[in-house]
Amino acid sequence: MKKKQFPLSLLLLLTAACTSENAELLPQPSDAPDVLRIASVGMDDGKNTRGIMDNTGIQTNGCQIGVYAVNSDNTEYIPLHGGSNASVYQYNNSCWNVTSMDGSKLLRLPTNGNSCKIYAYYPSDLVPVYQAAGGSYLSGINVVAQDDFSSTTQKDYLYPSVAATTNINSSSGVSFTLKHALAKLTFKVYKLAVMTEEIKLTKLQIIANANTLQVGSGKTMLLSSGNLQGLVGTDLITLAASDGGMALPAQTNTINLGNPKSTVFPFCLVAPAPNVDYLSFQLTVVSNKQEQTYLTQQIKMTSHWAAGNHFVFTLVLNGMNAIISGMKQYQWEGYTETDIPIS
Repeated sequence: MKKKQFPLSLLLLLTAACTSENAELLPQPSDAPDVLRIASVGMDDGKNTRGIMDNTGIQTNGCQIGVYAVNSDNTEYIPLHGGSNASVYQYNNSCWNVTSMDGSKLLRLPTNGNSCKIYAYYPSDLVPVYQAAGGSYLSGINVVAQDDFSSTTQKDYLYPSVAATTNINSSSGVSFTLKHALAKLTFKVYKLAVMTEEIKLTKLQIIANANTLQVGSGKTMLLSSGNLQGLVGTDLITLAASDGGMALPAQTNTINLGNPKSTVFPFCLVAPAPNVDYLSFQLTVVSNKQEQTYLTQQIKMTSHWAAGNHFVFTLVLNGMNAIISGMKQYQWEGYTETDIPIS
């Protein structure tokens, strides 16, 4: 069998080592100076991102991002010397390296010294599409209307806060700061302390008026702003437990709600919804093998959920009905259960 041989320059590129956790990639071999190098990738809030799934940060071994290049004047970049205007990079051993030895899949910079704008995005399987006047976008965006209590189905979409500008003469790799295109909702659901029987939450439905929630499959996201395009309106998003339900903790007082370290509450990722006016929730619970549903009151949204924000709703089941007792808005952060006062 004939063995496949790879150019020495690519082998050296993929096996380059870094000297520290945050070190930049070593310079490329002299015969491949045009291959894009990435020094670092971070989040704009300095926190972990659920998009990386393991809550240890974006620079985690095995994490992959996509990158896409246009010319500095926003015209389409078409490499004239081979290579691609898009590529996939993976983080391993403190370095971001290309994932393919196929030269046609390497993002190569112009050899004449002209600069390119480089966009990074997550997940890496999205497909970049050129559009004139800075309108380039990613295809393959899906925002779901049904998920579980841990948002397993919904991917977290990330885009760059600003494109990185670089050229072949740059002495260091590019750095990216990524932002969330979605919002995060967490639901702290309790029962009154006097309710001693076990009550399990099996379903939570988000209900809005006038189809102001946004969902859709096969849609797009602008690379420059993270704006999601082509989504359609709906009045219902459903979260269903995948493991028999969540046992509701008891509400002990209005400040310290239950045991903050023992319960992981339902959360989901949703598209920004600037037009949501009124909102309510329907809870489905099981107690003593009997299923019951409770519809909360309707509240007027004074703060609409926007991309990159985290909204925490506090819901209390009192035996007769369920009420919304508080809502707080935070910057996105890796989910850890903390005491959150009722507002």
